[in-house]
Amino acid sequence: MSAGAVTGASTGLAAHRLVAVAVMAALAAFLGVEVLAALAAHRFEYPLDDVYIHLAMAEGLARGHLGVNPGEAVAASSSILYPVLLMPFAGTEAQRLLPLLWNAAGLVAGAALWGLCLAEAWRARALPGRWALGLALAGPVALNLQGVAFTGMENGLHLAASLAVVLGLWRFLTGRGVAAWFVAALILSPLLRYEGLALSLGAAAIIGLSGRARLGLGLAGAILLPVVAWSLLLVHLGLPALPGSVVAKTQLQGVGLSAPAAAALRVIANLLKLPGLVVALLSLAALGLAGRQAGPARSLLALAGLAGLAHVVAAQFGWMDRYEIYILAVLCAALVIGGGSEGLGRWAVIAALVVLGPWYQARLWGAYVWNPAEIGRQQAQMARFVRDFAREPVAVNDMGLMSWRNNEYVFDLWGLGSPEALAARRAGTAPGWAAPLLARHGIRLAIIYEKWFGTALGPGWQPVADLTVLHPRGRLGDWRVTFYAQGADEARRVRTELTEFAPGLPEGVALSPRGQP
Repeated sequence: MSAGAVTGASTGLAAHRLVAVAVMAALAAFLGVEVLAALAAHRFEYPLDDVYIHLAMAEGLARGHLGVNPGEAVAASSSILYPVLLMPFAGTEAQRLLPLLWNAAGLVAGAALWGLCLAEAWRARALPGRWALGLALAGPVALNLQGVAFTGMENGLHLAASLAVVLGLWRFLTGRGVAAWFVAALILSPLLRYEGLALSLGAAAIIGLSGRARLGLGLAGAILLPVVAWSLLLVHLGLPALPGSVVAKTQLQGVGLSAPAAAALRVIANLLKLPGLVVALLSLAALGLAGRQAGPARSLLALAGLAGLAHVVAAQFGWMDRYEIYILAVLCAALVIGGGSEGLGRWAVIAALVVLGPWYQARLWGAYVWNPAEIGRQQAQMARFVRDFAREPVAVNDMGLMSWRNNEYVFDLWGLGSPEALAARRAGTAPGWAAPLLARHGIRLAIIYEKWFGTALGPGWQPVADLTVLHPRGRLGDWRVTFYAQGADEARRVRTELTEFAPGLPEGVALSPRGQP
């Protein structure tokens, strides 16, 4: 399609074509990575054990319980809404496919909204037709939408909701009213990820300050009410106001430091990562352009810039490159829409995509695409051992596959699924810190990364065997998992069970005994 075809078409036709190009590009990249991952793993598998944490939480919700272990309340999911979406067919193979289906839907929605944002930029004369077409084709791939969907987590849906907020706010600011889907996106965004609060509340504030005070206040209330209600429920159940996963991945970074020092450490850590630096620069560019623009463009750019800085200060980057993609997409959409006809906004976006696109794709295709195979060789084997052979309570550092479809008690030493472990780690740990907690729950078996938690178990625990992934290609916490037993009798029993378990191990995995038989 030529540039003239785009610029000469009607607005609706241009939007239709841009959406189609963006969706096809995103789906083609997603299909490619899924096929390669499945071929490497010889089956469909997710690249993160965390997906199964959400499935296990959904399994508990389906039974009327908030948690992964019966009788123990815990908020192990970083998303309020995502486990609810995974409740159908709880505990079955059909449930296991729900994250894939939701992420495919989120990918299509996110790419379509990206195309619609480009159409708005073209309509506002901020983006020539040839650039709109090029960004429709390259943008979804460079922004790593396929990589986010590949993870199986809630981040793809959150990205789509975030772009819907940008598009809905722009249409409101340009006199086209408040659409129902815009209101839904404002409310759903923080329910999918807490980071959505900055963007949604900022949009509500802009609406209120634009002469619609009641509407803005009403939207702010609708955004905050379910989030506050969720926190009150957690407190009522004796839990922190934020989910354990949020606390574990943010507050543990600065254990032993004052709050200002921990915050400064988080900002420095974020800026030392390439995406963090790019988000910070794009945020400053958006705020700088906001000062040069007027009307709707100023408001949209200011919101995106402030939300971007908020992410740099208070949120995270990385974790399989999924946390920051929503704010990158928001900043890029706002800059192309509100950047003005002189092209400063679009050139900032193009520069960001040129830098980050190859960086994300190298990591996705060079490492992460192999993760499903490694999950099948490591976490899936740990879960198989506990469910089919040990059939007893266990301590772990990756609780997802171990908890899903497992009726035995699972103690999560990392803290996402075990409030006691999280509290102990937040207070500071010493050798043997987990021993009294494990004794309290009658746990005599641990399957962990030795370099993470080997010293946490305390006296009486002995390594029985190592499960090692040979010739690793993906990225896991470690390539060697150690089976520990508490006491000589338990060690003998675990050795016998491992002897029965070993013949079923897949190719590329070695089980090596340790200690005396």
